[in-house]
Amino acid sequence: MAFSLRGPRVQVALPAPLPGVWLIINGFAYLAMSFTGLLLPQYEDMVSNIAFPAQLGELAFMVWLVTKGAKPQPLAAAASSSAAG
Repeated sequence: MAFSLRGPRVQVALPAPLPGVWLIINGFAYLAMSFTGLLLPQYEDMVSNIAFPAQLGELAFMVWLVTKGAKPQPLAAAASSSAAG
């Protein structure tokens, strides 16, 4: 998967299974906290305490991106891929 914002192209590997699954769980935790705050505000603190470990998935994903995520492409490969597409 290539990522480009009109700048240098960077090859990004897909996330390892644990950070990826943790990030999906993080999304459901955010949904649970949001709907609890809207529909059942008296339980918001309890749901927040339960969902906190799941929210650390976002931090784990950022650490994964910093350590293994983006690998620059060689200049020749980037030029040939931009000419093709």
